[in-house]
Amino acid sequence: MVALHLRPQGEGVVAQRAQDDVLHGVARGAPFAPLHDGQLRGGAGEGAPEAPRGVEALLALQEAPGDEVGLDRFKPLRVHGRASGGRVHEPSRGARLQGGGRLSWGVLQSGEPWPEDALASRLDAAYYALTRTTSRHFGRSRDGWFLTGVAGLDAPTMNRAVVEGADPLDVQRVSEEATAFFAERDCSWSVVLSTFRDTQRWHGELVSRGFTCASTLDVLVREPGPLEEPPADAGVRLAEPSEVPAFTDVLMEVFRMPRRFYPALLDMTEAWRRAGAKLYVVERDGEIVATTLLAVLDGVAGIYNVGTVRSARRQGLARAMLARALEDARDAEVVTLQVAPEGFVEGFYLDLGFAPRYTWRFYTPRQRGLFGR
Repeated sequence: MVALHLRPQGEGVVAQRAQDDVLHGVARGAPFAPLHDGQLRGGAGEGAPEAPRGVEALLALQEAPGDEVGLDRFKPLRVHGRASGGRVHEPSRGARLQGGGRLSWGVLQSGEPWPEDALASRLDAAYYALTRTTSRHFGRSRDGWFLTGVAGLDAPTMNRAVVEGADPLDVQRVSEEATAFFAERDCSWSVVLSTFRDTQRWHGELVSRGFTCASTLDVLVREPGPLEEPPADAGVRLAEPSEVPAFTDVLMEVFRMPRRFYPALLDMTEAWRRAGAKLYVVERDGEIVATTLLAVLDGVAGIYNVGTVRSARRQGLARAMLARALEDARDAEVVTLQVAPEGFVEGFYLDLGFAPRYTWRFYTPRQRGLFGR
């Protein structure tokens, strides 16, 4: 048995090995820095993932086949993980991860209750209520989870098995029902975990069953109110009902969607407009070159479909449209949007006063592209 002892030190955690094997991880959000004496300390380090909120230490372990890893706890912890070729379990006394093969990772999580995030729950509820406004929506509700999708949008980020309070032991039932449900509609799908909920055990169960976290979206929030520095006038205006097809064409181009998505995306955009959403556009030479959509539900102002065609970028159009949307959302309680964490786009929104609240993680049952087939 290889012993791993954890003890608190300052703002982090010290993990000390009985022997100097490979161990990487993070402690309270700061990466462990490997030391030659077999210890890992929370602090500066490169290449380690960031620990989710509520997680004391996220550990990646490499052991000889058949080894056990014993974890001495300095406070009540929940322990779970995955081992190729073997089972991982958490006995009621003495947390231990045991793998018949190579133990690939483990999570030590504080035994304290997972904090309730009422705002995040409202943001999720507002988004899913909006998706149900289109006649193409289909779904099914279960205790602690639900299925939702839009016919004609064959994308795992649209067709989801959404985990709320379901027990991780239900993962097999969720997987089987979702597989059959979405197969009837011939569309790709994903299991979605929101990081404001305690879903680390769900992560382990999904990965052990061959699911892959194929993509993520950060959910950002901002208090209502104007930008500190108003942008130059870019000619932002509300789209006419007759311009919904042109609005949709811009989305197709900007987000590089397959052409088969067009009818469903057009129907969804029109449904959101009829439900009260505001569609903003900017024209150049008689052509719509930039779009943004604002939908307010139950005090939550959601900003979607922010896009500018390549030829009109770097002219401040997105900033101008965001300024107009924020002005129209001044009576909302909170403003939110979703953005992929890669690249410079998230930084653009952070500069406008948005801040990350939580993350959606999309787990697909097999390797597929962003748009399915």
